[in-house]
Amino acid sequence: MTAVDERRERAPGPGSADRRSLVDGATIVLGAAAVGLVALGWSGTDETRVSDLGLISALSPWVFVGSALLVLLGVARLVLLPRLSFIDAALLGAQVLVLHGTPAVVESAARFPVAWLHAGFVNELIPAGQLLTNVDARFNWPGFFTTMAVVADATGTDVVSYLRWAPLVAELLIIALVYPLTRALGASSRTAAVAVWLYATFDWVGQTYFAPQTYGVILQLAFLVIALRTQPRDALTGRRARWFTPLPTIVHLEGRAWWGFLLMTGLAAALAGTHQLSPIVLVLQLMAIVVIGRVRPREVVWVVALLAAAWLTFAAKPYWSGHLETIIGDIGNLDGVLQSAVSDRVGGGSAARQVVLMVRFAFAGALGGLALLGLFRRWRDRRRVDGVVVALAAVPIALVAMQSYGGEIVLRVFLNSLPFLALGAAWAFVPRRVLGRWAGAALAVVLLVGIPAHIVAHYGNERFEQVTAGDVAAVRELYDLAPAGASIVVVTPTMPWRFENYSDFDYVVTKVDAFVDLDPVSIRAALPENSDGTYLFVNNAQLAQLELVNGLGDGYGDQLLDLLDGVPWLTRVYSNDSAVIYRLTEPTGTEE
Repeated sequence: MTAVDERRERAPGPGSADRRSLVDGATIVLGAAAVGLVALGWSGTDETRVSDLGLISALSPWVFVGSALLVLLGVARLVLLPRLSFIDAALLGAQVLVLHGTPAVVESAARFPVAWLHAGFVNELIPAGQLLTNVDARFNWPGFFTTMAVVADATGTDVVSYLRWAPLVAELLIIALVYPLTRALGASSRTAAVAVWLYATFDWVGQTYFAPQTYGVILQLAFLVIALRTQPRDALTGRRARWFTPLPTIVHLEGRAWWGFLLMTGLAAALAGTHQLSPIVLVLQLMAIVVIGRVRPREVVWVVALLAAAWLTFAAKPYWSGHLETIIGDIGNLDGVLQSAVSDRVGGGSAARQVVLMVRFAFAGALGGLALLGLFRRWRDRRRVDGVVVALAAVPIALVAMQSYGGEIVLRVFLNSLPFLALGAAWAFVPRRVLGRWAGAALAVVLLVGIPAHIVAHYGNERFEQVTAGDVAAVRELYDLAPAGASIVVVTPTMPWRFENYSDFDYVVTKVDAFVDLDPVSIRAALPENSDGTYLFVNNAQLAQLELVNGLGDGYGDQLLDLLDGVPWLTRVYSNDSAVIYRLTEPTGTEE
């Protein structure tokens, strides 16, 4: 897109000032009404009504009505107005709040148990002042945890208070980077706006919580924005010129390239100590923009790769020296990785969980289909491929051949490809500079259907990813009841434990198989003996995971609790509406 085209896109027409004032006024009034409807829906939402389909069953219909009105207003402005303004950003921000911030508003505690564990890492760093690399592998990549520890210590705030709003803040930061990134890849301002609306709607993977990979994604995107907006590039020649669309020309580069290179080096250093996979993805993405986009300097690829390799070799040695098989064992094992990432997730569980999984696959597939359509429309107009965008979307797939990442690798691939899939999908509606009425109507349909689809896909696991105030109260009571050194046992780690007292107890995740058949002998054998005491913590989230994911069916939880209440070697020492705590009262022996 040339500077002349951009000025033409922004040029106001006759009477446009009056129309803009009218549209802006109507948007403010209707936008306030939409936010009011969402707030009304939030006030009528009861987290206890969450069903096997997740949060969607608990939300008031007014949340969806208000969100739909935000979509219609946002798309109407993209169709009617020649230039975007802060009002468009406010509408998108409000929609992001609905899609990514609703749990923070309607649930009694911050969701996602792993986030609470990460808070425990940070809390462990603040008084200790050292990395406990022998306690957990994640301490070997402490960039995120040390940053949060410094912030919490400097501000005197409790890191647990960050958990509730971390997903929303992270999503807003990522979207703020996706917009300039898509512009640097050749999108018009209109196309980039559509891309960020699509990104917010289709980002259902739930990986942007209080976690290192969230920090890593933000650093990654910031790096790409700087690389594409500050570094010079060579003109495409030969086959590249015939096959690929060139990246936009950068003007006024004097001094920017050097400062950009220094910033990228700093970001690469921060990324190397933050997350295991993010530097690998960034190296692959940089290779794409260097080889296909002819971006210079080529040495930036080596800088990122060497910094990541140096960190792994020296700083993370306590981890890899004893877990080399974990790191390299999946390389080339494509069947095994896909089995753990896809087949194992789809093959079991309840009927409702199968619905949630199918919605996720269909939702991701729809974005991929739109991206292919958009890239085809661009090719049809230009007879050249947007090779850099295609490569940036495709290279994260290489991770599948490297690591299963606990069965989550497909989610990480989708998360890293999402900005570029969103851009490709935006071109399906705005291949050039203008969003026509029919294209706008189609976009509105996609975004409207995307609201309930997003809620189901993103929050379909809420029965076992939700954390309640009762869970937190029970964990705090457990810490008061159990003496230091005691064993704290759970069936699955779907509880907010270890956010404090991280090193004070022996935390044990027992084998699910021991509980499946409701056999007292197997359950007793799974509980470790500890002279300081053994405590079994069972909450609603663990029972929900056993029923939904392990396919044990409705009613299993009640049967398990009845069994645990009846055995002589367990004593119920605390309970509330969310959790039950048992103490092992017999040091030896099993029930006959």
